[in-house]
Amino acid sequence: MKILYCADFEGASEYSLEKVRPFLKDDCVIDIISVIETGVWPVFQEFPEKLKESRKQRLQAVKSQLEGKGFKVGETHCPLGNAGDGILQRIYSDDYSLVVTGSRRRAVLGVRLGSTSRKIVEKSPVPIFVACRTGGITLQSPAPKVLFAVDDTENSYNSIRTAASIFNFESTANEIVYVKSDIEVLPPEIQVDREWMAKIALIAQEHAEEVIAKTTELAEENGIKIGSKVVLEGFPVDEILKYLNKNPKDLIIMGSHGREGLSSLLLGSVSRAILDNICQPIVIIPVKRQKRIA
Repeated sequence: MKILYCADFEGASEYSLEKVRPFLKDDCVIDIISVIETGVWPVFQEFPEKLKESRKQRLQAVKSQLEGKGFKVGETHCPLGNAGDGILQRIYSDDYSLVVTGSRRRAVLGVRLGSTSRKIVEKSPVPIFVACRTGGITLQSPAPKVLFAVDDTENSYNSIRTAASIFNFESTANEIVYVKSDIEVLPPEIQVDREWMAKIALIAQEHAEEVIAKTTELAEENGIKIGSKVVLEGFPVDEILKYLNKNPKDLIIMGSHGREGLSSLLLGSVSRAILDNICQPIVIIPVKRQKRIA
């Protein structure tokens, strides 16, 4: 299994790799990438070459450091250009199972994910692991705590299967969370019929239990033992955020519908809303789609 590690030399990426390490399988090989952002710098012939030589030396130091920690390191890459574009081109050009990136979150207009990380998450055809050093919590627990946020979609079930193929869950405490609809938000004229409301509430609860049961069965078929099963009620983003703030995790796993190309204002995705508002390590697993040719 190949992993692409996005090095930033500022500690954010190193923190992210440290957070994902307990979940990695022994057979993974890590490629390292660091994009040299030229921006408005003068691009005359000698300048990029000097930059690349300097960056190669720094990447070699990172490679040696990772190997010293027991990681298997493959190739190093230092393309010129925009960071997000360079990383995406690397993803499209090889067969990676996971991309690991850090985030130096700066809350701007309610969006906490950095621009490069956001671009990668929105357009990557492979799962992305993101951890934020700022505001991150170090849990003191005997087993890493993992939360699978699920709904009744193929996208959600795909995230279970994909996570099982990437991560090692042998020593983790795994939990499923599902958010059912809040019937109290129905129009007042409908809520007058309390008997009908009770029937709707029962149907919603039965459906939630079916989703939990189906997800549990799928997880255990793929070698993931589920401990806790939680059903919340309300708007998914609000309820999941409240739950995570009270019950922080070492890893959150969510599927994404992967509506590539839409702006953050139009995404409306639960996974991206959680990503923007939580500082706990999270993996976003996109719906299966064909890679573009680099």
